[in-house]
Amino acid sequence: MGIFDGVLLLTDLDGTMLDDNKQIGAKTREAVAYFQAEGGKFSAATGRLHRFFRPLEQGVPLNCPAVVCNGGYLYDYTTGEVFGMHTVSRDAEAVVEAVAERFPEVCAEINSFGTTYVRGWNEISAHHISIMKLDPVHVSHASEAVEDWSKVLFTVPVSSAEALATYLRENHPGYYYTFSTPEYFELMPPGANKGSAALELAEHLGIRREDVYCAGDHLNDLDMLRVSACAYVPANARPEALAIAGHVLPDNNHDPIAALIEDLETKYRARA
Repeated sequence: MGIFDGVLLLTDLDGTMLDDNKQIGAKTREAVAYFQAEGGKFSAATGRLHRFFRPLEQGVPLNCPAVVCNGGYLYDYTTGEVFGMHTVSRDAEAVVEAVAERFPEVCAEINSFGTTYVRGWNEISAHHISIMKLDPVHVSHASEAVEDWSKVLFTVPVSSAEALATYLRENHPGYYYTFSTPEYFELMPPGANKGSAALELAEHLGIRREDVYCAGDHLNDLDMLRVSACAYVPANARPEALAIAGHVLPDNNHDPIAALIEDLETKYRARA
């Protein structure tokens, strides 16, 4: 038996495991390989849908299903299995249309399991679609996005972001809302977040909650950090994440996940 048998480690990607160049440091790769060799289950918890996150191409070494779509579902990249799927109700069509009328500078990227529909347009979405290599379907009304919705990503200029968030939370409650970047404000099904998905993954793997550890830096990571046995937060994180940290790690350019695994090794060797 390895010292990390029965331990689950989930990490956010951007701003946590990935450095500012979107790379994983050699020290982190070595640490993750050691964690897995000692029996640990390692995976990512990302806001991306499964089709936007390609762990093999990006060099992210997973050995269990990933939390994707900000907790909207779990995806096993080995088997293609999907479980824990949450979908947005069709009532959200009216929300998207209300935003289009009130905030014309905002674009809505309506994401289904297999398709991205775009209502509106702005430079933020143009950049996002380019870097993610998407082939979106442009629609003139949200009702034209006919597949079940996983989430709605509102791309919004920073100058309008807080106004949009306040408007949606006050006038259209009943959804889970979160910022994943200062320019990305997301509408999710109620109850779908990285924290609830982390616990669902742990149950699926037969791992006790007290052996679930999570690392993240942004607002969409807060729920996951709250369910972690110890909330690991890199030094570059948002103040809201640092405020609930159980352990502050080096910033994302200095292998915070390697430091996390080193801390876990100290913890679990002391229990042996």
